[in-house]
Amino acid sequence: MRCLLKILLGVFLFFPLVANAASDEDVDSRIRALEAQIKILMEHKQNTTERIDDVENIIERVDERVGSRAVVNAFEAQSLDIGGIAGSVFTSETAENNSFNGFTINFLELLIKARLDDKWSAFIAPLFAEASFTQYTDPEQRRSVTNANLATAVNVFGYITYEQNNMFNVDFGVFPTPQGIWTPEHFPHAQVIIDSPQMFSPIWQTDEIVPSFTQGVSVRGTYPVEGNILSYNIFAGYNNKIDISGVTNPVDEGEFHWGTRIAYRHSAIGTEIGLNYGQGDRNDDTNVSNPFYTPRSGRAYGQESEYDYYGIDLRVNKGSFEIKSELFATNEDFGRDRLGWYVQPVYNVNSNWAIVARYDFFDNGGNTGDKIEKVVGLIWSPIPAVKFRSELSRVEYEVGTGTTLLGGAYGSADVDVFSLSATYSF
Repeated sequence: MRCLLKILLGVFLFFPLVANAASDEDVDSRIRALEAQIKILMEHKQNTTERIDDVENIIERVDERVGSRAVVNAFEAQSLDIGGIAGSVFTSETAENNSFNGFTINFLELLIKARLDDKWSAFIAPLFAEASFTQYTDPEQRRSVTNANLATAVNVFGYITYEQNNMFNVDFGVFPTPQGIWTPEHFPHAQVIIDSPQMFSPIWQTDEIVPSFTQGVSVRGTYPVEGNILSYNIFAGYNNKIDISGVTNPVDEGEFHWGTRIAYRHSAIGTEIGLNYGQGDRNDDTNVSNPFYTPRSGRAYGQESEYDYYGIDLRVNKGSFEIKSELFATNEDFGRDRLGWYVQPVYNVNSNWAIVARYDFFDNGGNTGDKIEKVVGLIWSPIPAVKFRSELSRVEYEVGTGTTLLGGAYGSADVDVFSLSATYSF
């Protein structure tokens, strides 16, 4: 009996000890879990503190730049972006009889875009420029060079855009004529060669094939096609030209034209090809009896010239190489047809240096002879916003079939041109 009592007493004393041990292990496990959670929270707190410090540093830098008050206020727009392009061009031109050296262009173009809502946006670009173009004083216009009087130009183009989706967008206003490659990308900083091809004259001179700017409406869009892109553009409107004080140019504002471009971009081989077609009328060649143009059968001087044009453009981007090429031809009912084409290869040595060349042919439909420009250039871009260009050109005038105002012939001649230009965007 005593033995049984001892056993029962031992059991009652042993089990509480085991239970207490199990309870202690559970408490220790919970404590370790809480410590792990606290460690995670402390790490999150440290990350949050670092992010707050970064934001405060950004606020301090912005405040140092613009002050404690905003410098731009978008009244009705959701957002307002302001930038610009500025630059200068120095030219040295050597003709057969003499030479000219000096700054030919200084310009500033502001770029302002406002997002009005999810569907509507507005873009405006005021341009301010000083130009001192080279001109020739000999009867053949190719042997004696000088500079024109300094002229100033002020122009504003802008448009409102309705964006339904990638497949349907509409522009209303004054916009770069959406034909080919060069004209839509007219901004000087975007170009590797500062001068435009001959068939695309600068916006302050007489346009040769297609007007640089159109005042009207443009419908455009893109469609995905098995990983590639099909794009279209249809536009109609009137020619829009800069009025330059101090320079007398033919006035061809009010000339109606329309056109379309369809392009296919193959992403895998980095190639885009575009087809262009359009129609329009010209006044600049028909206002007076022009000795450089001969009317066709049934036409007379003083009549408006109607024309249609066809064009093909090609862009290839493959690694460090890029090639642009365009060909445009017109069918004129007044004067001879016009033809222009160029090929422009570019080799990007690295992110800062590039080598460029261009072969540029143009027949302006007159009887003064075709004109060929051969250009080689070197581009240095220390940062993406800054470009310095040096270009060497040989301009070749071919023999013409007509006679000058003094009765002489148009002979062949060569002109050498060296230019330095600097552009920067902000």
